[in-house]
Amino acid sequence: MWAACPEWDATRLTQRIRAHERPIGPYPRLMSHSCQRPDLPRQAGPRRLPQLVQVGLLIMGLTAGLACSPTESVGTMAPEHRLLIVGWDGATFDLIDPLIAQGRLPNVARLLGRGTSARLESTIIPISSAAWVAAVTGKGPGKTGVYSFFEPLDDSYDVQVISSRSNRAVPIWRILGAHGIGVHIMGVPITYPPETVQGTLISGMLSPFDAEYAHPPGLADELRERGFEPDLGIWRTAHGPTPKRLETQLDLKRDLVLEQLGKDDWAFSMVVFKSLDVVSHGIYSLQPDGPVAMLMDRLDEILGEMVAAVGEDTNVILMSDHGFRTYPETFNLHAWMVAEGFSPKHAQGTAEAVEPGQLATMRPKEHERRMGELDLPRTVAYATACEGNFGSLRLNLEGREPDGIVAIADAERVLSEISERLIQTRIDGQPLVTLVMGGHELYPGPESQRIVPDLLFETRTQVQVLVSPDKPVHSKNARPFPDHARTGILIAAGPGFELRSSALERPQASVVDIGPLALHLLGFPVPKQMDGRVPADLLRPGAPVRRFDEADDPRWPKAKDAARHFESSATDSEAVQERLKGLGYAD
Repeated sequence: MWAACPEWDATRLTQRIRAHERPIGPYPRLMSHSCQRPDLPRQAGPRRLPQLVQVGLLIMGLTAGLACSPTESVGTMAPEHRLLIVGWDGATFDLIDPLIAQGRLPNVARLLGRGTSARLESTIIPISSAAWVAAVTGKGPGKTGVYSFFEPLDDSYDVQVISSRSNRAVPIWRILGAHGIGVHIMGVPITYPPETVQGTLISGMLSPFDAEYAHPPGLADELRERGFEPDLGIWRTAHGPTPKRLETQLDLKRDLVLEQLGKDDWAFSMVVFKSLDVVSHGIYSLQPDGPVAMLMDRLDEILGEMVAAVGEDTNVILMSDHGFRTYPETFNLHAWMVAEGFSPKHAQGTAEAVEPGQLATMRPKEHERRMGELDLPRTVAYATACEGNFGSLRLNLEGREPDGIVAIADAERVLSEISERLIQTRIDGQPLVTLVMGGHELYPGPESQRIVPDLLFETRTQVQVLVSPDKPVHSKNARPFPDHARTGILIAAGPGFELRSSALERPQASVVDIGPLALHLLGFPVPKQMDGRVPADLLRPGAPVRRFDEADDPRWPKAKDAARHFESSATDSEAVQERLKGLGYAD
């Protein structure tokens, strides 16, 4: 299989693509966000610990013996300042800035008034699954193993829905738990099944309603009694949420969050509000009287209550995993691959459409339908995950795919040919593609060949990319279609952050920077294996960033040991499937 095969030279592929820099677009800008970051220089951070605490730590280090590594004596004390991360899934400055200018979102405005902000770049593709996992681990999809909401099944072209077990990297709360630091986590996508944490974890998106979706055991039953639902979207139901249900669940979540923040047993808390993304997918609008703006007003009220509960001595980060925009046109990558001869169809044509239903079962069936209509023994490459104006494709590679026909020695040549065809594609006389990337160079790591597409590309901002067996290569939407945009938000205030409230001064950061930033703010060193950096331009002068190698810390909770962090029989997949069948959520 692929593990025994040598890799083709992804660097050479990218260099060859860069030779066409004029028609492709700003490739050097992309490379500045590559996950291949060098070790970073000393950077600014929160205030130093009080001298008395420093002396105490020095004594502890001396009594532990000279054989102890520096990382063994780090993090054994409570952080000087707590950290609260609030996620507004899909939030964008395109709406926040105008609303603040109108005198709305007063609590966001207060954060900006005493803190700073940055444009937060999502993963490529900009999708909640990959982006939130990257944020909480500080690592890209090549290391986390999470690229979309689905992952390939072994020795098959089929896919299955991901779960928290799909994440091969270590999230922030597991690092903190290894040092005895209390946490409260709620609503973060891809945290089902829940893992054992030093505190509470209430899973978010993709959580079945009738499963044990919270830690500690029994907490999910208590939440069900209160009417709480962990997933607002249509992943586990056949119909979207009603406005009344969204309002009810938001009020419940507000109550639960304030209850947790009112306790004194935590140093790190993170809560994600998915409702903004759910509403935006239905009807996205920048209008001040639109549903997205009205929901943002309510989220701002809750944010104000959360900040009041934790106090100004707590560092607060408000962030999104991606932004949003509307797309007047669509580019169907699947149809393009068929038309260009890279994905030839069977003679019998397209299979019957999949019946609408919950996305957790419908999307894999749609994927199976698309792959089923292809003549795989003649297929060179096929379309994979798309989101917003980003698309991806995968080679039908010999030794990796079950019916792979592209020899490894030919991989670079074939990808270059596909890239050339994409670059040459015109819509209404204008180039369609603005950027082409080698997936494994952009997201290197042990999971890259398994999960990351071989080629990624970006289209013009008005053209959404999708994969469908039913739509033409190019179409103009009767109504602009709402979908993700890559740039999200980061707004932060507290003892560790610089004061710079002007929107004109906003620097750029990446979702993979959130993990390193969180550890640094809490007084912990940052693993060298993390792809993100600590954005010093957002921080007040203070302690330098400390880096360490995961292998040098005997307490480091290695990813290979992740299974011991999950609850056992209560989250067994077969038991969950039986529950779902009983509720009509599964086939």
